Amino acid sequence: MVPADHLARKVRAWVEVLDTSALEAEYSSLGRHGIHPRNVLGVWIYASPTGLHAATQVARALETDHAFWLVSGGNTMKETLPRTFRRTHRPFFAQAMERTLKMAQQQGVLDPEALAVDSVRLRANASKASIRAEKRSRARPGCRRRAFWRWRRTRATTRKRLSPLPR
Repeated sequence: MVPADHLARKVRAWVEVLDTSALEAEYSSLGRHGIHPRNVLGVWIYASPTGLHAATQVARALETDHAFWLVSGGNTMKETLPRTFRRTHRPFFAQAMERTLKMAQQQGVLDPEALAVDSVRLRANASKASIRAEKRSRARPGCRRRAFWRWRRTRATTRKRLSPLPR
């Protein structure tokens, strides 16, 4: 199903090398967590180079993609498990990603020039239209209010022009 030289097999080998004892100490051996933390970590590490960064996308891929299924140890997950894992183990996750990138570079799987410097996504409550240069912002402090009323006036005049009945 998954070729011998596939990236998923390499990711699985890299995750086996990582020291996950800190993660394993938090999990009970009584069966509370059905999926080993190493498998969840492997899924996220494999998801990154494939371009899947949302837990819902990862969960969907686990149901359909054999490579994801291999990395997860044959487990499927709902999106809450990968999301919670990444959120609660953020520092460990960042270190593991860094270590696997170094291993990939050492084995020639990853070209160092292909890495993006900034792939961070920031949440913001601003639309593209509201973002402007600092110089323009300082010159027109009440710009939004003026723009709204200008829009409102043009809307009212076009409505009057388009009205079939004379007023």
